[in-house]
Amino acid sequence: MALNPSHPHFRKPLILLSYIDLRKGARRANYHAMIGLIFFAVVSVGFLAAFLLLGVKGRPKPSPKVCAVAAVGRMIRLVGVSFGNSNRLLDDSDYRRFLQEPRLREVAKKLRATRQALVLQWIAALMGDLRSLWRFRRLLVRHGAQVRFTEEFKILQTFACCCALLFALKLSVHVAGPFAAARLIRQAGGFVGKLSDLTAATLARVPCAAWPEIERSWAAQAA
Repeated sequence: MALNPSHPHFRKPLILLSYIDLRKGARRANYHAMIGLIFFAVVSVGFLAAFLLLGVKGRPKPSPKVCAVAAVGRMIRLVGVSFGNSNRLLDDSDYRRFLQEPRLREVAKKLRATRQALVLQWIAALMGDLRSLWRFRRLLVRHGAQVRFTEEFKILQTFACCCALLFALKLSVHVAGPFAAARLIRQAGGFVGKLSDLTAATLARVPCAAWPEIERSWAAQAA
């Protein structure tokens, strides 16, 4: 007896197979789209980091007085810059070691999730430091710190690039995890630290007699 593909008993499996093929095709399309998004994010972060690095290195680095650096550290609470355990936080050796053991893969997943949350908190703290430094710099200008227009424009450019870099890194950590861009995240912390030194150099241009008034104004503004 010849088999009839149009028979109802054959029609349902064929429809089911077609549906499965469509689902597989959709998954492959979503996978390729996600890979493209991650690639675009990584390339964008790389360009931002290179641009920011050139901006910071291309400018003559002022050497602020030690007292000005100490004063900025006293007046502004820089939570992200003061974090000193970034190497340990971004080290993926424990994660990779746990991942190699089938019995410890759940532990590896939990470790990755914990590190991801902590890295996101650190990036948020660095973004907060960046906002505080910018507001404090504007306060210094209002209190008589002498700045040239070209210098102010370059500083504004550096602040904007650093903010964009941190935002891109935040997206990267959400998409690719805490270890994919570990080196760039460390460098971002260093960039914010350099901006703190530039802010101290600006404070050094203000007479020391005006520093207590600046500190009071900043405390009132931050309250």
